[in-house]
Amino acid sequence: MHHYGVGTPKNLKKALALYEKACELNDGHACSNLGAYYYEGYGVEKDLKKAFQFFTKACDLNYSDGCYLLGELYYKGQDVSQNINKALQYHSKACDLKHAKGCVKLGLIYDDGKVVTKDVKKSLEYFTKACDLKHAEYGIRKLASLWRRHA
Repeated sequence: MHHYGVGTPKNLKKALALYEKACELNDGHACSNLGAYYYEGYGVEKDLKKAFQFFTKACDLNYSDGCYLLGELYYKGQDVSQNINKALQYHSKACDLKHAKGCVKLGLIYDDGKVVTKDVKKSLEYFTKACDLKHAEYGIRKLASLWRRHA
């Protein structure tokens, strides 16, 4: 409510305090939102180390957004050494937790073949799962592209 100003005036400081309290109580969604605040510098000073810590806690609590965002940090090498194996691990966990973007990212990685051995079957599997998870628009386009190139 305080984050968006729904039913109350927008108050980022109050939202931040509530997210911190909820994260302390092991709410993965709150931890992930805190990570996003620090990642973007939204209402706080940008701090990728804190973002990393909060995304890690969110993922440890099996919150899929936290796993996906942690995978992105490792994939891009933002404030951590780029580590494709860890990126794959966290994107895979996100996908297993039904995060469609995590599945799409894995599909892209295996389709691209730049950082791992190209694997069309795995790519197809992940794009299909993204479609099944209602991320149809992007998943369907990628599936169509994959079929067109490999049919």
